[in-house]
Amino acid sequence: MSGTETATQQIDQGAQEVTPPPSAESNPRADYAQHIAELRAEAEAGNAKKQWELGELYAWGGGVTQDQAQALKWWTRAAAQGDPWAHVCLGSAYLYGDGVDASDALAAVFYRVAAKAGDPLAQCCLGDLYREGRGVPQDSRQAEVWYRRAAAQGRGPMGPKR
Repeated sequence: MSGTETATQQIDQGAQEVTPPPSAESNPRADYAQHIAELRAEAEAGNAKKQWELGELYAWGGGVTQDQAQALKWWTRAAAQGDPWAHVCLGSAYLYGDGVDASDALAAVFYRVAAKAGDPLAQCCLGDLYREGRGVPQDSRQAEVWYRRAAAQGRGPMGPKR
């Protein structure tokens, strides 16, 4: 499969189309550099999924130098287009102070957007914030509402159903 083809990658909440890394044929570094260049071009052209993906690469140092500021930049662009996974990433960044000043209140804002869009991980995270009273008033009933929504999709505070 070439670096320009797409594949489906399974992630907890479902499948998302992502560009696979190139094959390890002739020159894997050159192939991967081409993959990154194509991904960046699509992200710069406004593709929200590719913006989220590029943010992930920067967050973890996948084929690029790890750079949390760049990760935040790309997640913010994707979130501005409504990408729920980008909202989850930004929520986690604010919750843990990863590249930004920690803010439970901002984490709750980002998680809520993704949770309302149906993202089960965000629903669990928002439930945790309500249970702990972090960034939102402590409210066990609201926590239960969000946990139940996530559980209806096969995910709960302890992870996916087995």
